[in-house]
Amino acid sequence: PTSTAWLVMSSWPTQIGCGPCSLRADPWNGFLFPGIATDAHGDAQQLIPIPNAPWLLDMPLVAQWIVGPATGLCPALNTDFSTALNFRLQ
Repeated sequence: PTSTAWLVMSSWPTQIGCGPCSLRADPWNGFLFPGIATDAHGDAQQLIPIPNAPWLLDMPLVAQWIVGPATGLCPALNTDFSTALNFRLQ
């Protein structure tokens, strides 16, 4: 609760381990949205407009939240990672 969260989206997954956590969305070859504040329940919401572009059709994406600062499961980065979501635009 009341932390900062960054949404990471990439078209190719990666496997960056940190303690028992794993960052699957690649922030270096994808897009890192600016940090937003989580609410009192630890929830965050990021609106993402999807342009009407034919080249986006059937694009695979990986999305994952990075939350910090936290005394969580990734002490090297002082963050926690959410579960990654894999999906395809249609």
